[in-house]
Amino acid sequence: MIAFDSRRALDPAHTLAQGTVAALRNALVEQRSAGHEPTAALERAVAAAAAEARARNLAPEILLIQLKTLADEVGLRPIERATPATAPVSVREWMVGALLRGYWAKSD
Repeated sequence: MIAFDSRRALDPAHTLAQGTVAALRNALVEQRSAGHEPTAALERAVAAAAAEARARNLAPEILLIQLKTLADEVGLRPIERATPATAPVSVREWMVGALLRGYWAKSD
């Protein structure tokens, strides 16, 4: 197995559909002013992205790169933590966990 090189551009066959990317981008823009709790739109967009990636057999690390790139593009930055035990979970951390849980969720 060859390790993924994040410096290279993603193969278009391995990227999420334009509609999924647009929904994620819109939800992330909305999230910037919503605080530390994920919005319903972000929850739906992340769940849809995870389901699409699972259905298309996209590698989870490529999915994470796309999500983090979108978060950077819209200016959703991680929060600075004084101490891990007292600081809230950032939205970016929540997104990674939700995306991975959704990706590996069993289909009903």
